[in-house]
Amino acid sequence: EDSYVGADAPHKSFGSEGYLKVNKNPQRISFLKFRVPVDTTFSQVLLKLDPKDSNENGGVVSVLNDNLWSEKLLTFDSKPVNGEVRVGEIGPVSARVVKTIDVTSFVQSGKTVTFKISTDASEGVDYFSRESSTDSSPALLFVK
Repeated sequence: EDSYVGADAPHKSFGSEGYLKVNKNPQRISFLKFRVPVDTTFSQVLLKLDPKDSNENGGVVSVLNDNLWSEKLLTFDSKPVNGEVRVGEIGPVSARVVKTIDVTSFVQSGKTVTFKISTDASEGVDYFSRESSTDSSPALLFVK
C-alpha cells in the first residue's frame, strides 16, 4: 500500500493518487507499506522509488513500527507516528531514474514494514505510486 498525506488537507485521503508527494510547505509526507512473505530469503533488500521530478534533495526515509493504516483511509490527522527510526537520506534524484535505498536491516521475512518519506527541503519531489503503473511502482527488491 502507498499514500501521502498533506497538512493543507488534514482530513483528505490521497491513497488512489498516481503520485506520492513529499514537500516541506505545505507539509506532505508519503507512506509505503509492504507485507514480506514468510520464508523470503535475502542478503540485501532495496527500496525502489521512481521519481517524477528531478531534485537535489529526494527526502529522508524512515521506518515506523505502526502498520495499522490503510491507503484508502490514511489522512494527515491519522498518519502513523510511532516508533520512527531514520533509515537515511535519499539524496539527489533525477526524473524517471530509479533510486534505491538499502533497507536490509529493517525488513524481516513474514513481517509487514512501513516506510515514511519526508523532507525539510524547500522544494518538494513526487514519486510514482503503485496506482501509476507496474514499472514505476515503489517496490522492495530482494537480492539473494
